[in-house]
Amino acid sequence: MSDFSRTDEDKNASVDASAALLNSGVLRVYAGTIPADVNAALGGATLLSEHAYSATAFAAAVAGVATSNAITDVTAVGDGTATFYRALKTGGTVATRQGDVSATGGGGDLQFDNTSIATGQTVNIGTHTITGS
Repeated sequence: MSDFSRTDEDKNASVDASAALLNSGVLRVYAGTIPADVNAALGGATLLSEHAYSATAFAAAVAGVATSNAITDVTAVGDGTATFYRALKTGGTVATRQGDVSATGGGGDLQFDNTSIATGQTVNIGTHTITGS
């Protein structure tokens, strides 16, 4: 098999199509071990917070990266250190992607100021990106 490369236009189209699946969808933040893939069971993961994506969840991709539009703050429903997220289509029943979480500047697909979450605290998402390869 030979190596191939893609143009930014091709990457952007792919990322934009994936991001569109999340319009008016749900973002769930968890503590625990990241499952092997988005279809795997959550195992012992603890739900920390659930956020609603806006009707247009992400801005148009640039150089193969789409950045989420504002995600509303919510009150945490669980305790733990945020380690991963799952993004679900409208209705919140079908997960389309999952990724890692980090503190701001830590390189995670989902970043916010405090990954140590306690029930009742406000959870504010800082940056959420989808990257094409």
